[in-house]
Amino acid sequence: MTDPSFDFEDMEQTFSEACNYCGRKNPEKIQNCSGCGQWLGNGPSPAEIAARRKSKTIAVILAFIFGPLGLIYLWAWWPMVVMIIAQLVLYCLKASTLWVLLISRIICATWAYQIVVKMDQTPNPRREAEIMLDQAIQLERTDLSQAIKVYEDIVENHPNTRSGKAAAQCLETLKRSATTQPRNP
Repeated sequence: MTDPSFDFEDMEQTFSEACNYCGRKNPEKIQNCSGCGQWLGNGPSPAEIAARRKSKTIAVILAFIFGPLGLIYLWAWWPMVVMIIAQLVLYCLKASTLWVLLISRIICATWAYQIVVKMDQTPNPRREAEIMLDQAIQLERTDLSQAIKVYEDIVENHPNTRSGKAAAQCLETLKRSATTQPRNP
């Protein structure tokens, strides 16, 4: 159901022609196998990308063990710099004791936890659009009307993303193929 002539110029991935799962030959530039729906890209699928979130446990443990340097795992540069400066000031004032070190590690661990929770709650429209596009492609094989609704939703809510452009092209192709197919009596 997917048109193989999509223009995915702005996509960074290349897609294989043969499915590694079922072995079916596919047009060169489609993202999912037209037979089984398996991801054909050379990198992670949108669903795998969504699963690559930062672990709360790892973030807290790293921040507790390494103090401010543990915040690098979260790319939290500003909190890291603040904590390093605070520890340097305490060290220069000869106030750096074991208790101060322990308290600073607890503060870093708490800060890391709050950052991960905030990251999880922050909506990521690009990731959501990629997941929706993946679902719509899967739906093309089973429920075409539902796939069209999902494509329309992607185009409406994510118009300036790669997924929005790809959904618009899929939508055009599906509507074009629906008008050219003869109707059954």
